[in-house]
Amino acid sequence: MNIHRYLPSKKIRIIILTLFVLLVGFLVYYFFDGASNPKSNLIDVVSVDDYRSSDYYLDSDNDGAYDWEEALFDELDPHNPDSDGDGVLDGKYLQNKRQIQERERRGGVLPESTLSESEKLGRSTLTALLAIVQSGSTIDGQTQEQFSDNISNYVNELTLGNQLYTRDQLQLVDDSRENSYRYRDAMTQLFKTYPVATSDIELVIQATDNPTDYQGQVRGASRKYNEYLSELVTLEVPYVIAGRHTELINNVSQLNAGFENLLADEIDELVSLSLLVQLENIMNSTVEAIVKINTYFDIISDPSVFN
Repeated sequence: MNIHRYLPSKKIRIIILTLFVLLVGFLVYYFFDGASNPKSNLIDVVSVDDYRSSDYYLDSDNDGAYDWEEALFDELDPHNPDSDGDGVLDGKYLQNKRQIQERERRGGVLPESTLSESEKLGRSTLTALLAIVQSGSTIDGQTQEQFSDNISNYVNELTLGNQLYTRDQLQLVDDSRENSYRYRDAMTQLFKTYPVATSDIELVIQATDNPTDYQGQVRGASRKYNEYLSELVTLEVPYVIAGRHTELINNVSQLNAGFENLLADEIDELVSLSLLVQLENIMNSTVEAIVKINTYFDIISDPSVFN
């Protein structure tokens, strides 16, 4: 699905320009104000030599997880970026696993951040800039390029929903005929009830530019994807199709979060930007997941596959 013609490049340029202006404003304030009081609010940063070998940082499949980390889990393969085929890179899988463990350690509750995604990015950027300045380094062309790449990656990979779903979080059941047909019937009904349409893409674009003019339509889309997500996460899913089901859940979760953001009293512009940037991948991935799920239905329509 090619949606480049929908993307409002002007809107994206405005948002990126705003972030850039804020960043430059901070730098001007910091260096001019800091020049008169260089010791103010600074913590000494001492360079520490890293004596670990290069093998420690080896990430053979570029999935965001070191090889030694993946070797600790039987379900992960250091040479396969998506070991279980659920559309979630192993690096994000491990990050999500650690968050779940931390939640369990705290009795099922994690303190919720009141910061928007824009504020989180701004805080992280300023912290990194302060660290560079305090260490005596300079913000040269290479550093600026690294900042640009990091921000671009952040926007491109931002999880918009409340959580990232992984295959092992599903209600998995064995691949029996009864379970497979029950799943098929439930999903067939969901596909009819909650179709993912091209009009949803157009609505995202239009509402991002003029949110107040499309509140009614956005509210309807938000309700649709919220209900769709709730239905998907509560289904019993046969093991063999769990990867595609997880992929569909995460795509629906991204769209749901994007529409919810457009209904907020204070819209998070970074979430809006990230949704626009990721929109083509989300829609293509959604279509691919639905096609593969329907192919699975075609396969199990032959009773002999269960013999």
